[in-house]
Amino acid sequence: MSNVARILKSPPKAQLNPDVDKLDRLELVVEGDIVDTKSAFAQDHISLHATLKADRSEWIAVRAYGSRHQTTYPLSNTIAAHSSPVYVMAGDEPFWKPEAVPTLVRQQQAALEEIRSAKLNPDEDLEHFSTEEILVEQ
Repeated sequence: MSNVARILKSPPKAQLNPDVDKLDRLELVVEGDIVDTKSAFAQDHISLHATLKADRSEWIAVRAYGSRHQTTYPLSNTIAAHSSPVYVMAGDEPFWKPEAVPTLVRQQQAALEEIRSAKLNPDEDLEHFSTEEILVEQ
């Protein structure tokens, strides 16, 4: 397999209406890892120019954040965008990280268990039009 260097001909770009929030940054993500970041420096738009070495199968995406980005739940005030991935295929290699699969499965199982065992909050969790009669009876 040969090493291939590729310059993105059309760099990833982000723009945010300043009436909504201030644009904070644009990130280049390869298989879930941030490989490059460009700060907006109080501008309402940014472009990220990058050179990537594509010598194995992988996926590449970009994501943008507003200045109100939150990292804790609930993310009610977060302005964020994530592109669809671009898949780079090298032979028959998978484009994901095989070593990350056990951790991802455990995380998903934990999330499903949390949903399964969560206490129902009728004021937030249910559609009023389809559950009102049942809840009144209960």
